[in-house]
Amino acid sequence: MIDWLIYVMMICFSTSMIILLVDSIYVKIKRLRLLIAVTISLIALFSSLALLLLNWSLAPKQYYTIRPLESIFSTLYVFDNIGFVIVFMILLISISVVFYSKFYIGSSDNVGPYFSLIILMVVSMIGVVVAGDLLALFLFWEAMSICAYGLASFNKEDQLSLESTIKYLLLAGTGSLMALLGIGLIYNETKSILISDLGKLFSHNIGIGQLGLLFLLIGLGVEAAIFPLHTWLPDVYSSSHPPVTSLFVGATKATSFYALIKILQQIRLPEFSITQLNLVIGVIAILTMIVGNFSAVYQSNIRRLLAYSSITHAGYILASLSTISSLGFLACIFHIWNYCIIKSALFLLTGTISRNYEDSDLNRFIGIGGKDKLLGSLFAALSLAMVGSPPFGLFWSELLIIKSLLISGTFMSLILAISIVINILISIGYYYKIINTITLGAGNLSNKIYDRMMLVPILILTFLSLATGIMPWMVINWIT
Repeated sequence: MIDWLIYVMMICFSTSMIILLVDSIYVKIKRLRLLIAVTISLIALFSSLALLLLNWSLAPKQYYTIRPLESIFSTLYVFDNIGFVIVFMILLISISVVFYSKFYIGSSDNVGPYFSLIILMVVSMIGVVVAGDLLALFLFWEAMSICAYGLASFNKEDQLSLESTIKYLLLAGTGSLMALLGIGLIYNETKSILISDLGKLFSHNIGIGQLGLLFLLIGLGVEAAIFPLHTWLPDVYSSSHPPVTSLFVGATKATSFYALIKILQQIRLPEFSITQLNLVIGVIAILTMIVGNFSAVYQSNIRRLLAYSSITHAGYILASLSTISSLGFLACIFHIWNYCIIKSALFLLTGTISRNYEDSDLNRFIGIGGKDKLLGSLFAALSLAMVGSPPFGLFWSELLIIKSLLISGTFMSLILAISIVINILISIGYYYKIINTITLGAGNLSNKIYDRMMLVPILILTFLSLATGIMPWMVINWIT
């Protein structure tokens, strides 16, 4: 049955339309508009989460097929263990973002479009996850990207927001064109748009189909912010509203890498070619780590620092993908789970403070921990979590990535494992700077700078990361 997916899409599309309708009716009553938009959005997301969990409990690891037309436009949907984990993460982070946004954006004039775009983006990301053919993948991918452009430009208070959105649009738009060209070349070679048929590209000598696959991977690599396709990310992450950035760094990042995993899982190469592919992906992974980490070291803006740190973790994920092995894919998904949860919480927490000062200069954060113990403790805990400190979940996923690289046995995998260890040590340096800054001195915050309810989703995500660190096998069992 595919009922749950149809219901989720119907709920989300209906919700986005209702939000816009209510927003147009109650134009002058801003508080009511906000309350209705948040309530309806949360109902839709919780309903989708309930349908997901109910469906999975009744019949785990199912494969669904919908074929409205007996042609190349037939649509295939695939849903399995990994898809369940990614969709669960998308819904969880989206619920956190919607709840947090109620207190962050307040009674903005753009409440309706804001929440409507979030809901539409959620259903688009779910579509990318379950897409079993390249046409459905591309259509949902474009819908996700369009929603992302709109959300990235919502911060009218920051002049950089519009500029960064245009930069993002140009790069991502070019990537989409390359992906579409790649899909066309792949179909020309295989006469199929099914993702499961990508292995046919390697049944003979190098041809136009392999070039199409390269174009497709490059197109998807823009959203994943892999070097050298990462240049849009620091500007967008630092200029967008923190809840929007949290959605990007959590849900969108997970969706982007899962799309790459779905493609790479279908590659069937001889051992010699696998070694060559490992070398190419490994070099890109190392460059991604270096660019992210060394750029983060020199940042005084905490949101840009966290943005560059995200690029570094993209390098870690890419390193695990370079093995083209089942253990490497497992390590990749497990790291995506841990990283996205922690980094989403960190961006929400940063937004809680930066909103009060109207900037994100790290020097303005001096002594926050002395004034507000809970805020300081959360900052310190999440910073430690991001460097892979036990007992948080990221410790186990980084360890699993290194293990998958060492088991791979290639020289490049060994270099990648060493590079990850070195980059983790470098990241400890700038995260220590954050911890030292927020705990230094007595603090100069006013007594009332934020609503305590803003910390609820942050606490939940932090607890989830801690629970994963204490019981990592629970998530690993989900994935496998």
